[in-house]
Amino acid sequence: MQGGNAENIEDAGAGLMAVIDLGSNSFQMLLVEALNGKVIEIAKFREKVQLAAGLDDEGRLQEATLCRAYQCLSRFAGEIADLDRRNVRAVGTEALRRAVNRAEFVARAQQLLGVPVAVISGEDEARLIYEGVIAEADQPDLITLVLDVGGGSTEMAVGRSGMLEAQASVALGCVGCSRRFFPEQKTSPAEFAEAVSLMQQQLSLLPEQIRGSYWQQAIGTSGTILAIEKTVVENGWCRRGISRTALQQLVERVCAGQTVMQMGLAGVPEDRADIFIAGVAITVALFNELNLEHLKTSPYTLREGLIYAMLEEVD
Repeated sequence: MQGGNAENIEDAGAGLMAVIDLGSNSFQMLLVEALNGKVIEIAKFREKVQLAAGLDDEGRLQEATLCRAYQCLSRFAGEIADLDRRNVRAVGTEALRRAVNRAEFVARAQQLLGVPVAVISGEDEARLIYEGVIAEADQPDLITLVLDVGGGSTEMAVGRSGMLEAQASVALGCVGCSRRFFPEQKTSPAEFAEAVSLMQQQLSLLPEQIRGSYWQQAIGTSGTILAIEKTVVENGWCRRGISRTALQQLVERVCAGQTVMQMGLAGVPEDRADIFIAGVAITVALFNELNLEHLKTSPYTLREGLIYAMLEEVD
């Protein structure tokens, strides 16, 4: 997706499209314009809402979390006020799939945004992520495994040249796993190993098309994967992407019994420090269970997949 300047939205033209991803960790919005056969990025917005952390023991979104979410959506609504509502899509993912009061949230979100809000299945999420990544991949003709480690779940898909062969969603997300395994935001080698082992048990139930290792390249996306790549690159453990060796060096650092902020690791985004160790553990479990040696990365994900799905509808 060809990038563009974050120009004033009112002056950006009539062909604007927007997608809103109501994720388990953050709410994100992407504005683009389809121009001369290309999709031009106009602007991106991201706010850390942490819906998954706002679910109580009964699966109900708590009032403080709802308030934070609605305030974010009000700001998003202001950015899309002049867009044709037919060119706007909004979807919710794992935290909303689990929320027992999601109907209340969806009704209010639709009122604020002025567009329908769809809570999509994990399989649809995996498919859309794959489509967003593969549309911009350097070698789309290779059999490709796409991974997305999110705040509430992890999505995986395998396909070639846009033809999807298998997809899956597992309830392993950075927010929930941080609360379950690393409540003090620090860990020891034994605690970390136990967490990874339990995560691998969940991953062992994945379809054979994903676990079978017949794919030719693996591409990771999402804030977690990109944060890990940034960290291993800035610390000199890997030139690009995430290698197994670099990941192991990172594990040795995060298992030192300190919080991420105490470690002083280069490259870790401050707003991901509270869920970073959980993200590393999920990534290690994926490397182990899927026999990964190196993971390429992509900045494209669910939002780009939604854009391409909208363009297909127009065609």
